[in-house]
Amino acid sequence: MMFLISQDYLKVCPVESDLQDDDWNFIVCEFALNYSIDSIRWSYNKHKEESKKKVDADKLRELGYSEDVIARSKL
Repeated sequence: MMFLISQDYLKVCPVESDLQDDDWNFIVCEFALNYSIDSIRWSYNKHKEESKKKVDADKLRELGYSEDVIARSKL
């Protein structure tokens, strides 16, 4: 997943000028024009909340699940 970047960060555009090309400028401008700070903040908080709920294989082992169940689970 692409990391969410705030619009304040995009305004500064901290990429060296020789690395900037038309595609980079297009992506930055489209992002800045189409997403408000509130929608970016909401998406970031939603992703952060979902990542806290994720369970890894080690946690399932601690809870007593068998290796077969862990192998069949979607992590």
